[in-house]
Amino acid sequence: MSYLDIKYINLMSPRLDRFGWKKRNLAACRCPICGDSKKNKNKTRFFFYEKKGGYFVKCHNCDYGTTLGKFIEHIDPFMYKEYALEKYRDGTTGRHEERTPEEIIPKTRVPRKRLVALPSVKVMAENEPDHLVVDFVRRRMIPVETWDRIYYAEDFSEFTNGIDPSVVVSSDERLVMPMITDGILEGATGRLLSGEGLRYIMVKRNPDQQRMWFGLDRVDPDETVYITEGSLDSLFLPNAIAMNGLGNVELPDGITDPVFVLDNEPRNKELVRTLYRLVQANHRVCIYPPSVGQKDLNEMVLSGTTLDGLKRMVDENTVSGMEARLRLTAWSKC
Repeated sequence: MSYLDIKYINLMSPRLDRFGWKKRNLAACRCPICGDSKKNKNKTRFFFYEKKGGYFVKCHNCDYGTTLGKFIEHIDPFMYKEYALEKYRDGTTGRHEERTPEEIIPKTRVPRKRLVALPSVKVMAENEPDHLVVDFVRRRMIPVETWDRIYYAEDFSEFTNGIDPSVVVSSDERLVMPMITDGILEGATGRLLSGEGLRYIMVKRNPDQQRMWFGLDRVDPDETVYITEGSLDSLFLPNAIAMNGLGNVELPDGITDPVFVLDNEPRNKELVRTLYRLVQANHRVCIYPPSVGQKDLNEMVLSGTTLDGLKRMVDENTVSGMEARLRLTAWSKC
């Protein structure tokens, strides 16, 4: 079954920092669990290795170790379902291979900051179609093909404890939108599903990090990249990422000429200031026409705009330079 393991290791490799094959049956990368060395960004102490016909993983920094299947399930539950299905079709369900050898995880040395594995909404929809989170994404008309990018936490405080134990949040049910850069979970936004409380909560692995981007792990920098204000709005445009907040914008590595598609709120002074900064920096921005009355992309879809129509409207109203200055001035006075 090693050929199937190798296939899925390679499928995950774009999300793993400094991944590379060292030998025919040995690969290494920076550890996606502990982040590996903070002083030396070139160290790769997380290994994929073959044993008894199957692959296992082991970090020589935090001592995390398990079978490849359990690691895939921990990182991407949706990919794990595909992996398990292929194993079944191949006739190698391999229950014995899912047993972790004692030497891989010493019983007295469990990683302290191991993240809680979350079910994706797509998996939830298949298993629990009447679940609260499935009802939420359906009512918001979020495209089904993007459901595997958002997750569900029954207890958001348990999830945040795996990112930053110093953060104190309530134990709410939340929709979770992870921020992944180079295969590392930098943080996440939790959207409240019911009850009272803060609608959105953001948690960061590094509190000093100024901005986290949603969707960087899926975007193609060689195509037009759309940048929205909020994570959910980015799911309505192709090849889109979200900047999660306003203010100064420093583009992530590899993104050079994006189109900014922020909210349609001309009375929001912070939003207007951000747009002026973007225009002054010669970025392309979408300035909505007066005929659009909804405040964001999700509301436009809920009002009846198709996804094709939404993209067409954005493209037709994308401007830069002097035209952007003139249209922004008129828009901000609406």
